[in-house]
Amino acid sequence: MYELPPRFRPGWVPSWKLDPTKTAMLCPDAWSPFNPAIMDARRLSDGSNVVLKKVDQFLHPFELEISEFFTGLGKSRENHCIPLLGTLRPPNEANLVILVLPYLRAYNSPRFDTFGEAVELFRQLFEVCLLFFLQFHRRSARLKGLQFMHRHNVAHRDNHSLNILMDGVHLYPHGFQPDILHQDLKLGDKYGSASHTTRTWKPVKYYFADFGISRQYSASQREEGILDTFIMGGDKSPPEHQGKYSKVDPFATDIYFLGNFIKTSFVERDETVRTVGFRGFEFMTGLVADMTQEDPAKRPNIDEAVARFAEIQKSLSSWKLRSRVNDLCHVLLDFDFPNTTLELCKKGYARCYIASFADAEQHKCTLAKAIKWHEEFSSAHPTFSNSNILIAQRRALFPKASPLYPGIHVEGALRQDPAHEVKLSDAGHAFIDPTMSSDLCTRDDLGYRILGNWRKGKTIAAVPSADSPSTDSCATASD
Repeated sequence: MYELPPRFRPGWVPSWKLDPTKTAMLCPDAWSPFNPAIMDARRLSDGSNVVLKKVDQFLHPFELEISEFFTGLGKSRENHCIPLLGTLRPPNEANLVILVLPYLRAYNSPRFDTFGEAVELFRQLFEVCLLFFLQFHRRSARLKGLQFMHRHNVAHRDNHSLNILMDGVHLYPHGFQPDILHQDLKLGDKYGSASHTTRTWKPVKYYFADFGISRQYSASQREEGILDTFIMGGDKSPPEHQGKYSKVDPFATDIYFLGNFIKTSFVERDETVRTVGFRGFEFMTGLVADMTQEDPAKRPNIDEAVARFAEIQKSLSSWKLRSRVNDLCHVLLDFDFPNTTLELCKKGYARCYIASFADAEQHKCTLAKAIKWHEEFSSAHPTFSNSNILIAQRRALFPKASPLYPGIHVEGALRQDPAHEVKLSDAGHAFIDPTMSSDLCTRDDLGYRILGNWRKGKTIAAVPSADSPSTDSCATASD
């Protein structure tokens, strides 16, 4: 049994008519579904949110079959296909079936906090693409669990950004609006952003959804080479879909879709899909360029793409993976300010402004209280450097906010008692000298200070994965 949103229940009366003080556009029961075939609902047996998707089997004859097939493989580290929770059959509608799916979020909601979080997304997407290719694979032990996935000759054929979802409900401890277009808002009558933690603290798992135009082929078809009539999906940019070919290799096109998603969403700006991209993902440029080559035959197969990505991943330093993404996109330089030159900008002397406050929150702690706490703490701890005072202050005044340095442990920082003894230690539980300023640390020393000396000689390969069997906080690779 499932319960639909109030707007779709018999006898519904708009909440803004019952309470004239409410604004209609801010009321959850005023929001219409983004897609008439998809709707959120509540499962009455346990109160959990689910998604109901109406499928016309005349138009999409393989969606139910492929969904049941992947769900039948069971939950596993390697299976990144959205599972099927159940089906509903509307009476007198033989061609219709309603799929009951888990309630997921868009892959980029909330925003990525570090490069490592984005790299973990790439890793999982390359991993899930292996599910759609039959290729005998003898790689390292890390990929051994993927072997069972290589038996299934399935091409997704529509793996673009809207079909990449994330199991991120646990990132929002206080919940969020179930409406698909308003997931960033908090529950309740007060309009505001829902508070959340980061993927680094609570790893997530990504899924491919929507098998409406997916197709499963036989082993003999794969051996002979497949050329199938293409179906236009969400990403309409593949060169082979521009009229030159009537039939295409759907597996080569899947490679293009994945490469183009990374390119347009992370590496560079693409006006055709109105994406901004991030700064600092140049390390993916070469691979995605090859994956999006005009000639499908020249694109790497999935084995080659996975192997190349593994090398890229190993080449990234722990500092790079822990660095924050998109920070500079919110800082604007004032080039019109008198006497501003390019050389001054490079040295950091130009006037700048902070922009983009869409996700900003106003804390209850006022500026006056923050200054007072800083002064009292400084007086009680005269040997502390200012950078370490700020670290302690953030912990004391904003304990639920993401820490500036995730690897530094702060003990004893209290909002009510700035004079309380405070101890700082790194991720390896090594004592941090409070007198030492961050300005005096080299880049590598600061990284060890943040991540712990026990990481010395190691390279972090990725942020923790939601499906990783390791209990360690980060996956590592030896020198």
